[in-house]
Amino acid sequence: QSYDKVFFQNNDDKLFFLNENLINSKKSTDTFRGSGVNVKRFNSSIYPEKITFSLASRMIKNKGITQFCEVAKKLSKKFSNIEFIICGDFTKSPYSLDKKKTLDLFKESNIQYFGWIKYMETFYEKTSVYVLPSIREGTPRTVLEAMAMKRPIITNDVPGCRDTVIDGYNGFLTKLGDTNDLEDKFKIFISNPNLILEMGTNSRARVADFYD
Repeated sequence: QSYDKVFFQNNDDKLFFLNENLINSKKSTDTFRGSGVNVKRFNSSIYPEKITFSLASRMIKNKGITQFCEVAKKLSKKFSNIEFIICGDFTKSPYSLDKKKTLDLFKESNIQYFGWIKYMETFYEKTSVYVLPSIREGTPRTVLEAMAMKRPIITNDVPGCRDTVIDGYNGFLTKLGDTNDLEDKFKIFISNPNLILEMGTNSRARVADFYD
């Protein structure tokens, strides 16, 4: 093990590596809050007219895309004042989602799919609430970008994701694999649209304090 120090983006990963003896416990470690975000670039108060839930990710299984679709499918039948959008590329990896099946799923779930987007600020401006039901992250960059853009966050209570959200302050933490819990958190914003700006402002403050 020829290294001097190992850096982690969250404490859960550090403990996992130590518990599994993947690193030498006698060597130095440090934890820092992700790669950060350019808060000057990602800064906007433009919100869409309809309440819009969004997700940005490579089209892979462990980002919770199918759960997002499941909730979108249910809620788009119940409410007319909401929209769902997704962006991201289909890539070749062992975790990749099947392109045709996934595009069909987007269609039947009433999700607008934008493909790969170069300037993500434009995507976040189409967003009211940013959602990432991922199984785990280092520190999710898209969440930080969305927070800088004053969006509230719904993400899972899992390593990496849980560090970005104070539950009830700048969004909500959801239980991994619990689609009903995810749906309930969407409904909070649908019933209380005033929370979008309130929690979005808190997101911006949190990003400026810890992730700039």
